[in-house]
Amino acid sequence: MPGEKNVVVSLILSFVLTGLGQLYNGEISKGVIFLVVAIILWILTILTIFLCVVAIPFWIYGMYDAYTRAEVYNRALRATGRPPW
Repeated sequence: MPGEKNVVVSLILSFVLTGLGQLYNGEISKGVIFLVVAIILWILTILTIFLCVVAIPFWIYGMYDAYTRAEVYNRALRATGRPPW
């Protein structure tokens, strides 16, 4: 259907930089928050090494969230004919 989000593109964008997949899906505020938090976590990880325990799971969650939210977007678009957000 026209206007659907590609779930693989969403996943890849979040793989490259957490938050980009959310921005691609149209969740602007969520994407900006994910992006800022990811940048802060990676900077702190570089400085302390120990925060990678938080940064890596957050990065993985960002990919999962982008993928599943693209699916939700597409499902709602097919059902109603309009974007959910």
